[in-house]
Amino acid sequence: MDLLKIEGLSVKYSEKTILSKISFSFLPGNFYLIKGPSGIGKTSLINCLGLLKKPSSGSVFWGEKNLWELSDNDRADFRHSYISFVFQKNNLVENMSVKNNILLPLATSSDYNSDHAIKNYLKLRDCSRLKTC
Repeated sequence: MDLLKIEGLSVKYSEKTILSKISFSFLPGNFYLIKGPSGIGKTSLINCLGLLKKPSSGSVFWGEKNLWELSDNDRADFRHSYISFVFQKNNLVENMSVKNNILLPLATSSDYNSDHAIKNYLKLRDCSRLKTC
């Protein structure tokens, strides 16, 4: 089953078409790399998948749910619960500790355990040896 799927996704800025009728299915358990020259639409695609930028046309599905048909609040809740970004640059708050940088995006969640979240994050990042919290 497709977990994340895009159908006929197009993005335009003014009169310039950045992405044109892209369709793709992302299967669970796989890693995907999006690469290409500057200006080809990588960031536009990621922003549409991450529910940050509405496509000019087309759909983004999670299972059978068209995510762009959700209300703004429901999209924000979905993004908070299911979507993460790994940036090329760290995008860390410099005057905050590793622990507080990890906790920052979790701070609005009512169902997290900070110690558990930090241990899981550091384990995933292979940083469990860090003691700078």
